[in-house]
Amino acid sequence: MAAAAPMTDVLLQPASVPADLRLVGLHDALRSPGIRVVSTDVFDTLVWRQVPEPVDAFPVVGERLRNAGLLAPSISPPGFAQLRRIAERRVREERQGALEQSEVRLVEVYARMPAWVFAGGSSEAAVATEIEVERELLVPDLDVVALLAGARQAGKAVIAVSDIYFSEGQLRRLLDQPVLGEVHFDRIFTSSDHRTNKSGGLFDIALRAMEAKPEEVVHLGDNVEADVHYPGQAGIRGFHFERRPEPFASVSALEAPLMPGPSTSAAEGGLVSGLTATRTKVLSRRALGEVPPALQPFWRYGATVLGPVFTGFAEWVHEYCASRDVRRVGCLMREGSFLGDLLRHANPYLGRDLEAVPLWLNRSLCLRASIAEGSSDELARLLVRRSAPTVAGLCRTLGIELSSLPEWGSHAGTSLEDPVVRHNFLHALSSDKRVRSEILQRSRVLRERITAYVDGFCDGEEGPLTVVDLGWGASIQGLLQQALAKSGMPRSTAGLYLVTHEGAAEQVVDGIEAHGFLGDYGMPEAAVKTIMRSPELLEQTCMPPHGTQLDLTEDFQPVLAPADLPRLQLVEAEVVRKGVLAYQREWARYQTALPAKLAPLSRARHLLRPILLRSVVSPTREEVGQFGGWHHDEGQGSARTDVIVDPADASRLRYMSPEQARELPMADLYWPFGAAALADEHWPRLMRLAAAGELPWEALAAPLETGPFRIHAMGVDVPEASAIEVVPARNRFGLSSVTGTIRAPFVQEIHLRPVEHAAVLRMDWIRLRLHVQGEEEPVEVRHDAASGLDRWRTAGCFVLAPGVYISYEGSGRMALSLAEVTRRVVFRVDVECAFAALQIPPVLPAGGRFGDLQEAAAAFAGLESSLSWRITAPLRTAKRKLR
Repeated sequence: MAAAAPMTDVLLQPASVPADLRLVGLHDALRSPGIRVVSTDVFDTLVWRQVPEPVDAFPVVGERLRNAGLLAPSISPPGFAQLRRIAERRVREERQGALEQSEVRLVEVYARMPAWVFAGGSSEAAVATEIEVERELLVPDLDVVALLAGARQAGKAVIAVSDIYFSEGQLRRLLDQPVLGEVHFDRIFTSSDHRTNKSGGLFDIALRAMEAKPEEVVHLGDNVEADVHYPGQAGIRGFHFERRPEPFASVSALEAPLMPGPSTSAAEGGLVSGLTATRTKVLSRRALGEVPPALQPFWRYGATVLGPVFTGFAEWVHEYCASRDVRRVGCLMREGSFLGDLLRHANPYLGRDLEAVPLWLNRSLCLRASIAEGSSDELARLLVRRSAPTVAGLCRTLGIELSSLPEWGSHAGTSLEDPVVRHNFLHALSSDKRVRSEILQRSRVLRERITAYVDGFCDGEEGPLTVVDLGWGASIQGLLQQALAKSGMPRSTAGLYLVTHEGAAEQVVDGIEAHGFLGDYGMPEAAVKTIMRSPELLEQTCMPPHGTQLDLTEDFQPVLAPADLPRLQLVEAEVVRKGVLAYQREWARYQTALPAKLAPLSRARHLLRPILLRSVVSPTREEVGQFGGWHHDEGQGSARTDVIVDPADASRLRYMSPEQARELPMADLYWPFGAAALADEHWPRLMRLAAAGELPWEALAAPLETGPFRIHAMGVDVPEASAIEVVPARNRFGLSSVTGTIRAPFVQEIHLRPVEHAAVLRMDWIRLRLHVQGEEEPVEVRHDAASGLDRWRTAGCFVLAPGVYISYEGSGRMALSLAEVTRRVVFRVDVECAFAALQIPPVLPAGGRFGDLQEAAAAFAGLESSLSWRITAPLRTAKRKLR
């Protein structure tokens, strides 16, 4: 792949407007004929190093010295780095003490180390080695180079002013490399040459040497004090070239605990710094300024968070396809629409010609096509989704009329979550010969259609069909391969996914080939589990402006449902995608202009994974505000959508521990980490530390000393195993929550036993979601002290005030007859209790009667010193009444 040709696109012409908005002010100033000299800082302005910090280059130098036989065998590269740091510090201290100036030269630093360190070689050879290492690590800022080249062409003098231990000659050696050759420096002024820095008169020296007046000079640099304030003191106008603008600086600080530790590898350092530099540069592109202000946060998120992730994924797919000589991939729809764009846009800078084509198949179609027997077990697979369909909904999916089973007409709206209805209805479908025959016929037609569609897609090519998708369990691929096998014309498949969880491993064992980029078969476990808990933002970002695919026509055209997402969300998602593509263009620009300088992002999965993980587990409040209101559609033929974060969920999470929030089922809450950021400002940091493995999740809350909280039900055929028993956790607010689900043919009563030991209990609210026959949506009730808790029967406890109880000997119980809520058959109950509890000494004598009231009053008095003022308010009231 040629590197020189694109340089005309990389370097700007003198009259053009910089694409980097940070350079617009300097560009405008240079248009003045009164400006004769343009000055630039060097490090972190004209160039950046492929290491996070300058001292991170020292271990690389040590490694190079050891390989050249110029380092004592007993000294490791990290050990040399320590010597290098201390030697520089000593030379500065000695010069400061003797001469009251601390600017040093590189040769002086190496001369300060004893000769044996260099294994009999010279310190001069070691100096040359460091210069060559630095030269290899330097990456030019293409926009700064372009601006300086344009200034040179316009007749301006170009100089560099740098606080550095390199001499002018050494710096010229560092800058003598591709791209930087576009800029000729009239002079280079370094603090080591002139023994003074920018704050001590280096700019005055430059003015005298260039025979220029201060008003004839402009300066560019990344440090406000060194590059704006001090040149200003000399009368030179300084322009700030901010390297880490907000919000990137804050986001990168959140990512830091999730990132791997420092490495002595130059390639590793290059990946880290390359990611940082390109993520910050894209934030300054003119394309961002063209986005309406209200939508700019979405563009920035796409550019700096998802941009590197998707760019690396596209490179990885390309590498796989190149290694297998795959020239065409099918991008599974709907997400494949955007993934295909990414793959096509990567073709030019990777020098490849991969054809990425939409593949109009989804899980629902492949499930229906894989039905070959019409058994209950086969049909039950259609029910595996976030919320089970209704009887009528399953009939629509299968393409049969509910009137074919008239005895089920009264259950049209019943959710197949009901185990009795589910069992009986699936049996009815599979045992009715006419209905079963119709299902099998429709499945066969669809299967043949999909087989012909895939054959046409492959266009006579042998080998596996390669598909690309976001991923998760590779279920579409597995079902597709089953359907192709059942058609009598089997074809193997290979799947390339951003992330796969353990379900993909099951599919591989069953015969497919599947690969994950950031996560493979659920590994690394902690990161993948957390990302997979809330993948909705990734999915919705990729969604095109149409609904799910319902069918495939005879001429292989998709039948699409109408768009069921809010129009504003579709616009915002499109802006996120534009940000992603803007990052990909920025990365491609550097890969094209500087081939082999930056390692490909396909090798940076260990760095990209924490970027994605942070966005899920530790979002900023701004990100929650941006995306929490987005809707997520269930797909699979369902028109149902729910918001990713309902603000009401923040009040629920305020009672939970971080681990409880993480373990909430997706059917209950899409993005618990987003809701947690609204519930508690400290939770995102704690969750981030837990996700990084620095804290165990269980350490973020303490188990209640009051013992297990038990929930069980009474009714028809309620299994004993349905009872819930859990030791609640007390979070940092002193609050606790217990959630659970009970399923049975007919649940008639719910019983609670909140504590096992004597305790004061404040039950703030109890939330029940009752799933009833004949209704698609559950009946929801919420009881609290102001309304509804008085409907719960109590036993074994003393009611101090509405919602506040003393449970003596832990025998307190609460019960509710569900007939008070609905007369319909309840087959599932979701229970959530929000409360506060504190263990206390037993306050009642054996036998469960109060006996002497003065004794009870004294017991209450003893409690007040150990309980919070809010919790003990009812106790104080009771004590006054007893007196």
